[in-house]
Amino acid sequence: MSEPIGGIARIGHPILRRLSASVGADGLEKFDLDELSRCLSAVLHRYRADGTAAPLVGTAVRVIAVDPANMCQVRRLSGVESGVLVHYDPELTPLAAETVLDYEACLCIPGVVGAVARPSSIHYRATTGDGEQVDWELHGRAARVVAHQVDHLDGVLFLDRAEPRSLCTPRALRTLYLKNIETARAALEF
Repeated sequence: MSEPIGGIARIGHPILRRLSASVGADGLEKFDLDELSRCLSAVLHRYRADGTAAPLVGTAVRVIAVDPANMCQVRRLSGVESGVLVHYDPELTPLAAETVLDYEACLCIPGVVGAVARPSSIHYRATTGDGEQVDWELHGRAARVVAHQVDHLDGVLFLDRAEPRSLCTPRALRTLYLKNIETARAALEF
């Protein structure tokens, strides 16, 4: 792993802009996947995040982790109520042309949120650490969280997709716009 500054790679760290290597194509022996899984789990718990990706912890490999605790769809599909789900070589395909605009934040860009249009539903495929195939249809928040993490594997940050005029601090979003995207949209004209 390339040690990121402060434990999480922050915007400007080159690993965040790299295309991550496939676990399957490059062979499991090339990466310490158990250590990577522990590291991703620790990040989710420490920051109370819903998802994270290997580049954020300094490894350019196609691995993401999600916490099903706040995503009932993921809990239902995985059968896991709590803990962390680690997926290798995730792929997604939008299921509809319809997108939904909502605010996102990221551990690698502290202090900034922005409105990002994401597909309303996706087909998601990945492999678990036990070699089981994941083949899910995700909607809403679960689709957004997974798509955000898969973007990291392609060197894409939410800022690349955000409406530029929507960018603000989390505090401004809470206090000025009451977490309401339509209020923010009207005030910031995006």
